[in-house]
Amino acid sequence: MIPKKIIILLVVLLLIGVGVSAFVISTKKTPSNNSVVVPTTTGTSQKSTTQQVQNQNSQIAEGCTITPYNGTKLEFGDVVTDVRGGAICHFTIYNSLPVYNFYLRGNVEYNTIDQIEITKGIESKILVQKLEAGMGEPPVSGENFFGAQDMNFDGYKDIRLMSWWGATGNTGYTYWLFDPSKNIFVENSDLSSLSNSTPELQTKTIATHSVGGMAGCIYNNATYKFDGNGKLILIHSEKQDWVEESKSFIKTIGELKDGKIVTSTVAGDCGNL
Repeated sequence: MIPKKIIILLVVLLLIGVGVSAFVISTKKTPSNNSVVVPTTTGTSQKSTTQQVQNQNSQIAEGCTITPYNGTKLEFGDVVTDVRGGAICHFTIYNSLPVYNFYLRGNVEYNTIDQIEITKGIESKILVQKLEAGMGEPPVSGENFFGAQDMNFDGYKDIRLMSWWGATGNTGYTYWLFDPSKNIFVENSDLSSLSNSTPELQTKTIATHSVGGMAGCIYNNATYKFDGNGKLILIHSEKQDWVEESKSFIKTIGELKDGKIVTSTVAGDCGNL
């Protein structure tokens, strides 16, 4: 018969062996794809931060989600978008920066966006900036009323909010350019005053287009470029008007020469009429 002391000793050794095995298994567990290892050494901290940002951004679907409003039914709901409940938008402004979250606060009385509250990071609730929106009228149905795009060609995305629109297709936006030195968005009044602005990456210019009527035969096209100080400069324009006296169209073309816009006038035309 085995002595009692020996049995107790064997049980204790068995328990210790099981515990050590479990510890070894747990420490060798393979981390998931979304896990981030944060190093304690200074030399590798920047690399780990960048990896975390990339993982965060990959988990976010860029775009906007409108928050439903549970109050009264919206009048002209087939013409305008109901933003009374606001919206939440997510955009990557720069690859090495955390994802930016934009909380658009709706105005119940006017069906507009009054404020934009901004946070950074997927789960962050810390407010980093608040913008006064000033939307002039409810956004037209079917259009992206809020978005992010690099407008000044510095590699960082800027944001825009629809401010007005017309039946002829003219649309105006309020623009805020991202300032990487301060990590904030700054309103740009030059861009905000234009209609249907489109950045042209190849030429690093801003093209604009507005229609005045007569099936698009009355129009105003322009091309702008940012100077070294960030000021938007007109470099080309083409405007066509209807002259009632002569019952004809006239086209005025402007070109930037020696710092001034030089204009010339030619006979206009319109194939739609």
